[in-house]
Amino acid sequence: MIDTGVGKQKTIKILKSAGSNPLFITVFIYLVSIVIVGCWGNFPSNDDFYYLTQIKTFSNGIFTKSALIGPTFILQGLMGFLWSKFFGLSYISLRVLTILVTIFCIVGLDRVFSVLNVQRKIRTLTLILITFIPQFYVSSLSFMTENYFLFYIIWSLYFFLSYIKTRRDRSLLIACILGGLSIMIRQYGVVLLVAYLIVYVISNLKKINIRKLLLILIPFIVFGCMGLFWPKFKSLGDPKSLNMLLFFASVNLFISRVTSTSVLPYIGYLLLPFTASLFLKQRNYIKIFTLAIALPMSYEFFKIDVFKLRNLFYLEGFYARLMVNIRENLFNNTLFKLFLSYLISVSLLAIAFYLIDKLIGKIKDTKNKGVAVAKANINFHKLTLLLLILGFYVIAVVTDRVFDRYLVNFFIILLIYVATSAQERGFSIHWTTILMTAFICVVTFFLSFHHYRELQLKWKFADKLMAMGVGKYQIFIDNVYARTAYMELINNYDGRYAAKPENYDPICFVQEYVKQQSNALNSLIVYVNNRAFVRKYFANPTVLNAGLLKERSNHFDSTDILMIDEEYPSPVYNLLGKRTFVRAFCTEPIQKVKGI
Repeated sequence: MIDTGVGKQKTIKILKSAGSNPLFITVFIYLVSIVIVGCWGNFPSNDDFYYLTQIKTFSNGIFTKSALIGPTFILQGLMGFLWSKFFGLSYISLRVLTILVTIFCIVGLDRVFSVLNVQRKIRTLTLILITFIPQFYVSSLSFMTENYFLFYIIWSLYFFLSYIKTRRDRSLLIACILGGLSIMIRQYGVVLLVAYLIVYVISNLKKINIRKLLLILIPFIVFGCMGLFWPKFKSLGDPKSLNMLLFFASVNLFISRVTSTSVLPYIGYLLLPFTASLFLKQRNYIKIFTLAIALPMSYEFFKIDVFKLRNLFYLEGFYARLMVNIRENLFNNTLFKLFLSYLISVSLLAIAFYLIDKLIGKIKDTKNKGVAVAKANINFHKLTLLLLILGFYVIAVVTDRVFDRYLVNFFIILLIYVATSAQERGFSIHWTTILMTAFICVVTFFLSFHHYRELQLKWKFADKLMAMGVGKYQIFIDNVYARTAYMELINNYDGRYAAKPENYDPICFVQEYVKQQSNALNSLIVYVNNRAFVRKYFANPTVLNAGLLKERSNHFDSTDILMIDEEYPSPVYNLLGKRTFVRAFCTEPIQKVKGI
Protein backbone atom coordinates (compact mmCIF):
# COMPACT_ATOMS: atom_id res chain seq x y z
CA MET A 1 0.00 0.00 0.00
CA ILE A 2 1.35 3.46 -0.98
CA ASP A 3 2.12 5.79 1.90
CA THR A 4 0.49 9.01 0.67
CA GLY A 5 2.00 10.98 3.54
CA VAL A 6 5.55 10.12 2.42
CA GLY A 7 4.66 10.90 -1.20
CA LYS A 8 3.23 14.28 -0.21
CA GLN A 9 6.35 15.13 1.79
CA LYS A 10 8.57 14.24 -1.17
CA THR A 11 6.47 16.44 -3.46
CA ILE A 12 6.70 19.37 -1.04
CA LYS A 13 10.45 18.85 -0.74
CA ILE A 14 10.86 18.85 -4.53
CA LEU A 15 8.76 22.01 -4.89
CA LYS A 16 10.75 23.78 -2.17
CA SER A 17 13.99 22.75 -3.83
CA ALA A 18 12.78 24.00 -7.22
CA GLY A 19 11.57 27.25 -5.66
CA SER A 20 15.08 28.04 -4.45
CA ASN A 21 16.88 26.77 -7.56
CA PRO A 22 18.35 29.66 -9.63
CA LEU A 23 17.92 27.77 -12.91
CA PHE A 24 14.29 26.83 -12.25
CA ILE A 25 13.40 30.36 -11.11
CA THR A 26 14.99 31.96 -14.18
CA VAL A 27 13.48 29.58 -16.73
CA PHE A 28 10.07 29.86 -15.07
CA ILE A 29 10.16 33.68 -15.16
CA TYR A 30 11.37 33.62 -18.77
CA LEU A 31 8.63 31.24 -19.95
CA VAL A 32 5.86 33.10 -18.12
CA SER A 33 7.07 36.39 -19.58
CA ILE A 34 7.10 35.18 -23.21
CA VAL A 35 3.63 33.67 -22.81
CA ILE A 36 2.37 37.09 -21.65
CA VAL A 37 4.29 38.91 -24.40
CA GLY A 38 2.49 36.83 -27.03
CA CYS A 39 4.90 36.36 -29.93
CA TRP A 40 3.17 33.54 -31.78
CA GLY A 41 2.20 35.16 -35.06
CA ASN A 42 3.74 33.84 -38.29
CA PHE A 43 5.85 36.90 -39.11
CA PRO A 44 9.57 37.68 -39.41
CA SER A 45 11.55 39.66 -36.86
CA ASN A 46 14.26 41.97 -38.16
CA ASP A 47 16.27 40.06 -40.81
CA ASP A 48 15.37 36.47 -39.95
CA PHE A 49 13.40 36.18 -43.21
CA TYR A 50 16.80 35.75 -44.90
CA TYR A 51 17.42 32.71 -42.73
CA LEU A 52 13.99 31.16 -43.23
CA THR A 53 14.51 31.56 -47.00
CA GLN A 54 17.85 29.75 -46.65
CA ILE A 55 16.17 26.82 -44.89
CA LYS A 56 13.61 26.66 -47.72
CA THR A 57 16.58 26.43 -50.09
CA PHE A 58 18.06 23.59 -48.02
CA SER A 59 14.68 21.83 -48.17
CA ASN A 60 14.85 21.99 -51.97
CA GLY A 61 18.21 20.21 -51.95
CA ILE A 62 20.30 23.35 -52.58
CA PHE A 63 22.93 23.71 -49.85
CA THR A 64 24.76 26.72 -51.27
CA LYS A 65 24.48 29.75 -48.97
CA SER A 66 22.58 32.88 -49.99
CA ALA A 67 24.71 35.83 -51.06
CA LEU A 68 22.66 38.04 -48.71
CA ILE A 69 23.69 36.21 -45.51
CA GLY A 70 26.73 37.77 -43.83
CA PRO A 71 27.26 35.44 -40.82
CA THR A 72 28.54 31.93 -41.53
CA PHE A 73 25.10 30.66 -40.33
CA ILE A 74 25.48 27.13 -41.79
CA LEU A 75 25.13 25.17 -38.53
CA GLN A 76 22.10 27.19 -37.44
CA GLY A 77 20.58 26.65 -40.89
CA LEU A 78 21.09 22.90 -40.62
CA MET A 79 19.53 22.92 -37.14
CA GLY A 80 16.51 24.77 -38.52
CA PHE A 81 16.36 22.42 -41.51
CA LEU A 82 16.26 19.30 -39.29
CA TRP A 83 13.73 20.93 -36.95
CA SER A 84 11.46 21.80 -39.89
CA LYS A 85 11.41 18.16 -40.99
CA PHE A 86 9.56 17.28 -37.78
CA PHE A 87 7.67 20.47 -36.90
CA GLY A 88 7.21 22.23 -40.22
CA LEU A 89 8.84 25.39 -41.55
CA SER A 90 7.36 28.67 -40.38
CA TYR A 91 8.40 31.64 -38.30
CA ILE A 92 6.40 30.26 -35.37
CA SER A 93 8.14 26.88 -35.59
CA LEU A 94 11.61 28.46 -35.76
CA ARG A 95 10.70 30.78 -32.88
CA VAL A 96 9.91 27.75 -30.71
CA LEU A 97 13.30 26.26 -31.64
CA THR A 98 15.03 29.50 -30.63
CA ILE A 99 13.20 29.53 -27.29
CA LEU A 100 14.44 25.98 -26.61
CA VAL A 101 17.99 26.99 -27.58
CA THR A 102 17.70 30.00 -25.26
CA ILE A 103 16.64 27.78 -22.35
CA PHE A 104 19.71 25.61 -22.98
CA CYS A 105 21.78 28.82 -22.98
CA ILE A 106 20.41 29.59 -19.51
CA VAL A 107 21.19 26.01 -18.40
CA GLY A 108 24.75 26.46 -19.71
CA LEU A 109 25.12 29.75 -17.85
CA ASP A 110 23.98 28.06 -14.65
CA ARG A 111 26.65 25.37 -15.15
CA VAL A 112 29.29 28.08 -15.74
CA PHE A 113 28.34 29.74 -12.45
CA SER A 114 28.51 26.34 -10.76
CA VAL A 115 32.11 25.81 -11.94
CA LEU A 116 32.95 29.33 -10.74
CA ASN A 117 31.37 28.57 -7.33
CA VAL A 118 29.01 31.55 -7.49
CA GLN A 119 26.58 31.33 -4.58
CA ARG A 120 22.85 30.83 -5.11
CA LYS A 121 21.54 34.38 -4.57
CA ILE A 122 24.09 36.04 -6.84
CA ARG A 123 23.61 33.28 -9.41
CA THR A 124 19.84 33.82 -9.44
CA LEU A 125 20.21 37.57 -9.78
CA THR A 126 22.70 37.33 -12.64
CA LEU A 127 20.81 34.63 -14.54
CA ILE A 128 17.64 36.74 -14.48
CA LEU A 129 19.61 39.85 -15.43
CA ILE A 130 21.24 38.10 -18.41
CA THR A 131 17.89 36.66 -19.54
CA PHE A 132 16.42 40.17 -19.67
CA ILE A 133 19.30 41.82 -21.49
CA PRO A 134 17.24 43.40 -24.30
CA GLN A 135 19.42 42.00 -27.09
CA PHE A 136 19.33 38.48 -25.60
CA TYR A 137 15.62 38.46 -24.72
CA VAL A 138 14.39 39.79 -28.07
CA SER A 139 16.76 37.52 -30.03
CA SER A 140 15.20 34.57 -28.20
CA LEU A 141 11.92 35.38 -29.97
CA SER A 142 13.32 35.39 -33.50
CA PHE A 143 15.50 33.22 -35.72
CA MET A 144 18.45 35.63 -35.67
CA THR A 145 21.93 34.19 -35.09
CA GLU A 146 22.68 35.73 -31.67
CA ASN A 147 21.30 33.08 -29.31
CA TYR A 148 22.34 30.11 -31.45
CA PHE A 149 25.89 31.42 -31.41
CA LEU A 150 25.64 32.02 -27.66
CA PHE A 151 24.49 28.44 -27.09
CA TYR A 152 27.78 27.10 -28.46
CA ILE A 153 30.09 29.64 -26.83
CA ILE A 154 28.43 29.30 -23.40
CA TRP A 155 28.71 25.52 -23.39
CA SER A 156 32.23 25.72 -24.85
CA LEU A 157 33.17 28.10 -22.02
CA TYR A 158 31.66 25.74 -19.44
CA PHE A 159 33.78 22.81 -20.62
CA PHE A 160 36.93 24.95 -20.88
CA LEU A 161 36.47 26.25 -17.33
CA SER A 162 35.89 22.64 -16.24
CA TYR A 163 39.15 21.69 -17.96
CA ILE A 164 41.02 24.39 -16.03
CA LYS A 165 39.57 22.95 -12.83
CA THR A 166 40.04 19.22 -13.54
CA ARG A 167 42.71 19.14 -16.33
CA ARG A 168 40.73 16.44 -18.14
CA ASP A 169 41.50 16.22 -21.86
CA ARG A 170 37.90 15.23 -22.57
CA SER A 171 36.63 18.59 -21.28
CA LEU A 172 39.22 20.44 -23.37
CA LEU A 173 38.26 18.54 -26.52
CA ILE A 174 34.51 19.14 -26.04
CA ALA A 175 35.17 22.84 -25.36
CA CYS A 176 37.11 23.19 -28.59
CA ILE A 177 34.63 21.18 -30.68
CA LEU A 178 31.79 23.42 -29.47
CA GLY A 179 33.96 26.49 -30.00
CA GLY A 180 34.77 25.38 -33.54
CA LEU A 181 31.08 24.75 -34.23
CA SER A 182 30.30 28.30 -33.08
CA ILE A 183 32.30 29.62 -36.07
CA MET A 184 29.81 27.80 -38.29
CA ILE A 185 27.19 30.27 -37.00
CA ARG A 186 29.16 33.51 -36.56
CA GLN A 187 32.76 34.31 -37.41
CA TYR A 188 33.16 35.75 -33.89
CA GLY A 189 33.82 32.23 -32.60
CA VAL A 190 37.50 32.73 -33.42
CA VAL A 191 37.70 34.77 -30.19
CA LEU A 192 37.37 31.51 -28.23
CA LEU A 193 40.36 30.01 -30.04
CA VAL A 194 42.59 32.98 -29.22
CA ALA A 195 41.51 33.04 -25.56
CA TYR A 196 41.93 29.29 -25.08
CA LEU A 197 45.39 29.27 -26.66
CA ILE A 198 46.61 32.16 -24.50
CA VAL A 199 45.28 30.61 -21.29
CA TYR A 200 46.71 27.18 -22.13
CA VAL A 201 50.16 28.56 -23.00
CA ILE A 202 50.37 30.77 -19.89
CA SER A 203 49.26 27.93 -17.64
CA ASN A 204 51.79 25.51 -19.15
CA LEU A 205 54.82 27.67 -19.94
CA LYS A 206 57.34 25.04 -18.83
CA LYS A 207 55.65 21.98 -20.28
CA ILE A 208 53.57 22.81 -23.35
CA ASN A 209 52.03 19.61 -24.68
CA ILE A 210 51.84 19.49 -28.49
CA ARG A 211 49.00 16.97 -28.35
CA LYS A 212 46.89 19.35 -26.26
CA LEU A 213 47.72 22.23 -28.56
CA LEU A 214 46.39 20.13 -31.43
CA LEU A 215 43.29 19.31 -29.36
CA ILE A 216 42.65 23.06 -29.25
CA LEU A 217 43.61 23.94 -32.82
CA ILE A 218 42.17 21.12 -34.94
CA PRO A 219 38.44 21.50 -34.07
CA PHE A 220 38.59 25.26 -34.58
CA ILE A 221 40.47 24.95 -37.87
CA VAL A 222 38.28 22.15 -39.27
CA PHE A 223 34.87 23.60 -38.33
CA GLY A 224 36.04 27.16 -38.91
CA CYS A 225 37.11 26.36 -42.46
CA MET A 226 33.84 24.53 -43.09
CA GLY A 227 31.91 27.62 -42.03
CA LEU A 228 34.05 30.21 -43.73
CA PHE A 229 34.49 28.38 -47.04
CA TRP A 230 31.02 26.87 -47.40
CA PRO A 231 29.79 27.38 -51.00
CA LYS A 232 28.03 30.72 -51.37
CA PHE A 233 26.15 32.33 -54.22
CA LYS A 234 27.75 35.43 -55.69
CA SER A 235 25.74 38.62 -55.61
CA LEU A 236 25.13 40.15 -59.04
CA GLY A 237 24.86 43.60 -57.49
CA ASP A 238 28.01 43.26 -55.38
CA PRO A 239 30.76 41.21 -57.10
CA LYS A 240 32.96 41.54 -53.99
CA SER A 241 30.41 39.78 -51.76
CA LEU A 242 32.71 36.75 -51.34
CA ASN A 243 35.63 38.86 -50.07
CA MET A 244 35.98 38.01 -46.35
CA LEU A 245 37.98 41.21 -45.75
CA LEU A 246 34.77 43.20 -46.27
CA PHE A 247 33.64 41.77 -42.95
CA PHE A 248 36.01 44.18 -41.21
CA ALA A 249 36.01 47.95 -40.97
CA SER A 250 38.75 50.00 -42.61
CA VAL A 251 42.03 50.59 -40.77
CA ASN A 252 41.12 54.27 -40.40
CA LEU A 253 38.07 53.35 -38.33
CA PHE A 254 39.83 50.78 -36.15
CA ILE A 255 41.27 53.04 -33.42
CA SER A 256 38.22 55.33 -33.23
CA ARG A 257 35.89 52.32 -32.99
CA VAL A 258 37.90 50.51 -30.28
CA THR A 259 38.28 53.66 -28.16
CA SER A 260 34.69 54.83 -28.66
CA THR A 261 32.66 55.58 -25.53
CA SER A 262 29.38 54.52 -27.20
CA VAL A 263 29.34 51.21 -25.35
CA LEU A 264 29.68 52.81 -21.89
CA PRO A 265 25.95 53.53 -21.36
CA TYR A 266 25.17 49.86 -22.03
CA ILE A 267 27.76 48.78 -19.45
CA GLY A 268 26.52 51.26 -16.86
CA TYR A 269 22.92 50.19 -17.47
CA LEU A 270 23.43 46.42 -17.27
CA LEU A 271 25.66 46.65 -14.20
CA LEU A 272 23.19 48.80 -12.24
CA PRO A 273 22.23 45.93 -9.86
CA PHE A 274 25.89 45.65 -8.81
CA THR A 275 26.93 49.31 -8.97
CA ALA A 276 23.93 50.58 -6.97
CA SER A 277 25.08 48.55 -3.98
CA LEU A 278 28.70 49.55 -4.67
CA PHE A 279 27.77 53.24 -4.67
CA LEU A 280 25.98 53.02 -1.31
CA LYS A 281 29.06 51.45 0.30
CA GLN A 282 31.36 54.30 -0.77
CA ARG A 283 32.53 56.99 1.63
CA ASN A 284 30.20 60.00 1.91
CA TYR A 285 32.53 62.49 0.22
CA ILE A 286 32.95 60.07 -2.71
CA LYS A 287 29.16 59.77 -2.98
CA ILE A 288 28.74 63.56 -3.08
CA PHE A 289 31.52 63.90 -5.66
CA THR A 290 29.97 61.11 -7.76
CA LEU A 291 26.52 62.70 -7.70
CA ALA A 292 28.00 66.05 -8.77
CA ILE A 293 30.18 64.71 -11.61
CA ALA A 294 27.29 62.58 -12.87
CA LEU A 295 25.29 65.71 -13.78
CA PRO A 296 27.35 66.90 -16.79
CA MET A 297 28.09 63.31 -17.73
CA SER A 298 24.40 62.40 -17.87
CA TYR A 299 23.69 65.40 -20.10
CA GLU A 300 26.17 64.05 -22.66
CA PHE A 301 24.45 60.64 -22.61
CA PHE A 302 21.05 62.32 -22.90
CA LYS A 303 22.11 64.25 -26.01
CA ILE A 304 22.98 61.00 -27.84
CA ASP A 305 19.61 59.48 -26.84
CA VAL A 306 21.34 57.34 -24.16
CA PHE A 307 22.01 54.24 -26.27
CA LYS A 308 23.85 55.34 -29.40
CA LEU A 309 24.77 52.08 -31.17
CA ARG A 310 21.23 50.74 -31.40
CA ASN A 311 19.58 48.66 -34.15
CA LEU A 312 17.50 46.69 -31.65
CA PHE A 313 17.31 48.50 -28.30
CA TYR A 314 15.69 51.92 -28.46
CA LEU A 315 13.78 53.51 -25.60
CA GLU A 316 11.31 54.56 -28.30
CA GLY A 317 10.60 50.86 -28.92
CA PHE A 318 12.50 47.82 -30.19
CA TYR A 319 13.60 48.27 -33.82
CA ALA A 320 12.22 51.82 -33.64
CA ARG A 321 13.63 52.74 -37.05
CA LEU A 322 10.95 50.49 -38.55
CA MET A 323 8.13 52.43 -36.86
CA VAL A 324 6.08 54.97 -38.82
CA ASN A 325 4.90 57.03 -35.85
CA ILE A 326 7.23 57.52 -32.89
CA ARG A 327 5.55 59.23 -29.97
CA GLU A 328 6.38 59.83 -26.35
CA ASN A 329 5.85 56.84 -24.11
CA LEU A 330 6.77 55.73 -20.61
CA PHE A 331 10.46 55.48 -21.57
CA ASN A 332 10.63 57.82 -24.56
CA ASN A 333 10.36 61.18 -22.84
CA THR A 334 12.73 63.81 -21.52
CA LEU A 335 12.18 63.06 -17.82
CA PHE A 336 12.83 59.32 -18.09
CA LYS A 337 15.85 59.71 -20.38
CA LEU A 338 17.42 62.27 -18.05
CA PHE A 339 16.73 60.00 -15.07
CA LEU A 340 18.20 56.95 -16.84
CA SER A 341 21.21 58.93 -18.08
CA TYR A 342 21.88 60.03 -14.51
CA LEU A 343 21.57 56.48 -13.15
CA ILE A 344 23.98 55.22 -15.81
CA SER A 345 26.46 58.02 -15.06
CA VAL A 346 26.41 57.24 -11.33
CA SER A 347 26.85 53.55 -12.18
CA LEU A 348 29.90 54.19 -14.37
CA LEU A 349 31.47 56.54 -11.82
CA ALA A 350 30.93 53.97 -9.06
CA ILE A 351 32.87 51.48 -11.20
CA ALA A 352 35.60 54.03 -11.91
CA PHE A 353 36.13 54.98 -8.25
CA TYR A 354 36.06 51.34 -7.20
CA LEU A 355 38.76 50.47 -9.77
CA ILE A 356 40.87 53.49 -8.76
CA ASP A 357 40.65 52.44 -5.12
CA LYS A 358 41.71 48.88 -5.98
CA LEU A 359 44.57 50.14 -8.17
CA ILE A 360 45.91 52.34 -5.37
CA GLY A 361 45.72 49.35 -3.03
CA LYS A 362 47.68 47.20 -5.50
CA ILE A 363 50.36 49.88 -5.87
CA LYS A 364 50.76 50.11 -2.09
CA ASP A 365 51.03 46.32 -1.82
CA THR A 366 53.67 46.28 -4.54
CA LYS A 367 55.75 48.90 -2.72
CA ASN A 368 55.50 47.02 0.56
CA LYS A 369 56.02 43.47 -0.71
CA GLY A 370 57.82 43.93 -4.02
CA VAL A 371 56.72 42.60 -7.39
CA ALA A 372 56.03 38.88 -7.32
CA VAL A 373 54.21 37.39 -10.25
CA ALA A 374 53.80 33.65 -10.00
CA LYS A 375 51.75 31.25 -12.03
CA ALA A 376 50.08 29.99 -8.87
CA ASN A 377 48.67 33.49 -8.22
CA ILE A 378 46.91 33.72 -11.58
CA ASN A 379 43.22 32.92 -11.58
CA PHE A 380 42.88 31.20 -14.95
CA HIS A 381 39.09 31.17 -14.78
CA LYS A 382 39.03 34.95 -14.55
CA LEU A 383 41.83 35.31 -17.11
CA THR A 384 39.70 33.34 -19.58
CA LEU A 385 36.71 35.59 -18.94
CA LEU A 386 38.81 38.75 -19.29
CA LEU A 387 40.25 37.61 -22.62
CA LEU A 388 36.76 36.80 -23.91
CA ILE A 389 35.43 40.18 -22.74
CA LEU A 390 38.23 41.96 -24.60
CA GLY A 391 37.96 39.72 -27.66
CA PHE A 392 34.19 39.94 -28.10
CA TYR A 393 34.31 43.71 -27.65
CA VAL A 394 37.08 44.29 -30.18
CA ILE A 395 35.71 41.95 -32.85
CA ALA A 396 32.22 43.49 -32.55
CA VAL A 397 33.37 47.08 -32.95
CA VAL A 398 35.82 46.49 -35.81
CA THR A 399 33.35 44.73 -38.10
CA ASP A 400 31.93 46.66 -41.04
CA ARG A 401 28.77 47.70 -39.16
CA VAL A 402 28.39 48.01 -35.40
CA PHE A 403 24.99 47.11 -33.94
CA ASP A 404 24.09 46.74 -30.27
CA ARG A 405 23.04 43.10 -30.72
CA TYR A 406 26.57 42.25 -31.92
CA LEU A 407 27.76 43.06 -28.39
CA VAL A 408 25.46 40.63 -26.57
CA ASN A 409 28.35 38.13 -26.18
CA PHE A 410 30.45 40.88 -24.59
CA PHE A 411 27.60 41.86 -22.24
CA ILE A 412 27.01 38.30 -21.04
CA ILE A 413 30.67 37.41 -20.40
CA LEU A 414 31.08 40.77 -18.64
CA LEU A 415 28.18 39.95 -16.30
CA ILE A 416 29.63 36.50 -15.59
CA TYR A 417 32.95 38.13 -14.68
CA VAL A 418 31.32 40.80 -12.50
CA ALA A 419 29.19 38.20 -10.67
CA THR A 420 32.30 36.07 -10.02
CA SER A 421 34.29 39.08 -8.77
CA ALA A 422 31.37 40.22 -6.61
CA GLN A 423 31.24 36.79 -5.00
CA GLU A 424 34.97 36.90 -4.21
CA ARG A 425 34.64 40.32 -2.59
CA GLY A 426 31.77 39.34 -0.33
CA PHE A 427 29.03 41.08 -2.31
CA SER A 428 25.65 40.80 -0.61
CA ILE A 429 22.23 41.28 -2.18
CA HIS A 430 21.02 44.76 -1.20
CA TRP A 431 17.48 46.07 -1.73
CA THR A 432 18.88 48.34 -4.45
CA THR A 433 20.25 45.26 -6.22
CA ILE A 434 16.80 43.72 -6.42
CA LEU A 435 15.23 47.06 -7.39
CA MET A 436 17.68 47.68 -10.26
CA THR A 437 17.32 44.11 -11.54
CA ALA A 438 13.53 44.50 -11.54
CA PHE A 439 13.90 47.87 -13.28
CA ILE A 440 15.92 46.38 -16.17
CA CYS A 441 13.53 43.42 -16.45
CA VAL A 442 10.49 45.71 -16.59
CA VAL A 443 12.00 47.91 -19.31
CA THR A 444 12.79 44.87 -21.46
CA PHE A 445 9.45 43.19 -20.79
CA PHE A 446 7.30 46.29 -21.44
CA LEU A 447 9.11 47.11 -24.69
CA SER A 448 8.88 43.47 -25.82
CA PHE A 449 5.17 43.33 -24.98
CA HIS A 450 4.49 46.43 -27.05
CA HIS A 451 6.68 45.33 -29.96
CA TYR A 452 5.24 41.86 -30.42
CA ARG A 453 1.59 42.74 -29.74
CA GLU A 454 1.80 45.50 -32.33
CA LEU A 455 3.76 43.47 -34.89
CA GLN A 456 1.46 40.48 -34.58
CA LEU A 457 -1.60 42.67 -35.22
CA LYS A 458 0.02 44.37 -38.21
CA TRP A 459 0.78 41.10 -39.98
CA LYS A 460 -2.70 39.82 -39.13
CA PHE A 461 -4.14 42.89 -40.88
CA ALA A 462 -1.90 42.32 -43.90
CA ASP A 463 -3.30 38.78 -44.16
CA LYS A 464 -6.83 40.18 -43.98
CA LEU A 465 -6.08 42.66 -46.77
CA MET A 466 -4.72 39.84 -48.93
CA ALA A 467 -7.91 37.85 -48.23
CA MET A 468 -9.83 40.85 -49.60
CA GLY A 469 -7.86 40.61 -52.83
CA VAL A 470 -4.95 42.99 -52.23
CA GLY A 471 -1.61 41.66 -53.47
CA LYS A 472 1.15 41.10 -50.92
CA TYR A 473 3.43 43.49 -52.79
CA GLN A 474 0.72 46.17 -52.71
CA ILE A 475 0.84 46.42 -48.90
CA PHE A 476 3.31 48.28 -46.69
CA ILE A 477 3.87 47.57 -42.99
CA ASP A 478 7.56 48.40 -42.61
CA ASN A 479 10.83 47.85 -44.45
CA VAL A 480 11.11 44.25 -43.21
CA TYR A 481 7.70 43.46 -44.72
CA ALA A 482 8.66 45.18 -47.98
CA ARG A 483 11.91 43.22 -48.31
CA THR A 484 10.17 39.96 -47.41
CA ALA A 485 7.47 40.53 -50.04
CA TYR A 486 10.09 41.45 -52.64
CA MET A 487 12.18 38.34 -51.90
CA GLU A 488 9.10 36.17 -52.44
CA LEU A 489 8.01 38.09 -55.54
CA ILE A 490 11.27 37.52 -57.43
CA ASN A 491 12.00 34.14 -55.78
CA ASN A 492 15.35 35.48 -54.58
CA TYR A 493 16.34 32.29 -52.74
CA ASP A 494 20.00 32.57 -53.75
CA GLY A 495 20.35 36.22 -52.72
CA ARG A 496 21.90 37.22 -56.03
CA TYR A 497 19.76 40.35 -56.04
CA ALA A 498 19.78 42.92 -53.26
CA ALA A 499 16.72 42.83 -51.00
CA LYS A 500 15.79 46.38 -52.04
CA PRO A 501 12.23 46.49 -53.37
CA GLU A 502 11.98 47.79 -56.93
CA ASN A 503 8.87 49.27 -58.55
CA TYR A 504 7.30 49.21 -55.10
CA ASP A 505 4.18 51.37 -55.05
CA PRO A 506 1.95 50.06 -52.24
CA ILE A 507 -1.73 50.94 -52.23
CA CYS A 508 -2.60 49.76 -48.72
CA PHE A 509 -0.80 50.57 -45.48
CA VAL A 510 -0.79 49.11 -41.98
CA GLN A 511 0.42 51.40 -39.21
CA GLU A 512 0.27 52.10 -35.49
CA TYR A 513 -1.26 55.19 -33.88
CA VAL A 514 -2.46 56.37 -30.46
CA LYS A 515 -5.36 58.30 -28.92
CA GLN A 516 -4.54 60.47 -25.92
CA GLN A 517 -6.74 60.49 -22.82
CA SER A 518 -6.47 62.57 -19.68
CA ASN A 519 -3.57 61.33 -17.54
CA ALA A 520 -1.64 62.96 -14.67
CA LEU A 521 1.76 61.53 -15.62
CA ASN A 522 1.35 62.58 -19.24
CA SER A 523 0.27 66.06 -18.11
CA LEU A 524 3.48 66.34 -16.09
CA ILE A 525 5.58 65.32 -19.11
CA VAL A 526 3.75 67.83 -21.34
CA TYR A 527 4.21 70.57 -18.72
CA VAL A 528 7.96 69.90 -18.55
CA ASN A 529 8.26 69.75 -22.35
CA ASN A 530 6.56 73.14 -22.72
CA ARG A 531 9.09 74.96 -20.55
CA ALA A 532 11.28 77.21 -22.73
CA PHE A 533 14.45 76.06 -20.94
CA VAL A 534 13.60 72.41 -21.62
CA ARG A 535 12.74 73.06 -25.28
CA LYS A 536 16.10 74.79 -25.74
CA TYR A 537 18.45 72.46 -23.85
CA PHE A 538 16.58 69.24 -23.08
CA ALA A 539 14.39 68.51 -26.09
CA ASN A 540 13.73 64.77 -26.31
CA PRO A 541 16.21 63.24 -28.82
CA THR A 542 14.39 61.43 -31.60
CA VAL A 543 14.97 58.60 -34.06
CA LEU A 544 15.35 60.01 -37.55
CA ASN A 545 13.84 58.62 -40.78
CA ALA A 546 11.75 56.13 -38.87
CA GLY A 547 9.69 53.75 -40.96
CA LEU A 548 8.64 56.10 -43.75
CA LEU A 549 8.72 55.29 -47.44
CA LYS A 550 11.02 57.78 -49.12
CA GLU A 551 9.06 57.60 -52.37
CA ARG A 552 5.73 58.69 -50.88
CA SER A 553 3.96 59.61 -47.67
CA ASN A 554 2.29 56.77 -45.82
CA HIS A 555 0.46 58.85 -43.21
CA PHE A 556 -3.28 58.36 -42.90
CA ASP A 557 -5.42 61.32 -43.99
CA SER A 558 -9.02 62.14 -44.87
CA THR A 559 -8.64 60.99 -48.48
CA ASP A 560 -7.67 57.44 -47.45
CA ILE A 561 -10.12 54.56 -46.98
CA LEU A 562 -9.99 52.93 -43.53
CA MET A 563 -10.26 49.14 -43.87
CA ILE A 564 -9.54 47.72 -40.39
CA ASP A 565 -8.93 49.34 -37.02
CA GLU A 566 -8.22 47.57 -33.71
CA GLU A 567 -6.96 48.52 -30.27
CA TYR A 568 -4.24 46.54 -28.48
CA PRO A 569 -2.77 46.79 -24.95
CA SER A 570 0.62 48.44 -24.41
CA PRO A 571 1.84 49.39 -20.90
CA VAL A 572 4.48 51.80 -22.24
CA TYR A 573 1.69 53.91 -23.74
CA ASN A 574 -1.35 53.00 -21.61
CA LEU A 575 0.37 54.18 -18.41
CA LEU A 576 0.52 57.65 -19.98
CA GLY A 577 -3.16 57.55 -20.91
CA LYS A 578 -2.46 56.72 -24.55
CA ARG A 579 -4.69 54.09 -26.17
CA THR A 580 -2.80 52.15 -28.84
CA PHE A 581 -4.26 51.05 -32.17
CA VAL A 582 -3.26 49.49 -35.47
CA ARG A 583 -5.15 50.44 -38.61
CA ALA A 584 -5.09 49.27 -42.20
CA PHE A 585 -6.10 51.73 -44.90
CA CYS A 586 -5.94 51.98 -48.68
CA THR A 587 -5.46 54.99 -50.91
CA GLU A 588 -8.11 53.80 -53.39
CA PRO A 589 -11.23 51.61 -53.23
CA ILE A 590 -10.66 47.90 -52.69
CA GLN A 591 -12.54 47.06 -55.92
CA LYS A 592 -9.88 48.88 -57.95
CA VAL A 593 -7.11 47.16 -56.03
CA LYS A 594 -8.42 43.66 -56.77
CA GLY A 595 -6.85 41.83 -59.66
CA ILE A 596 -3.86 44.15 -59.95
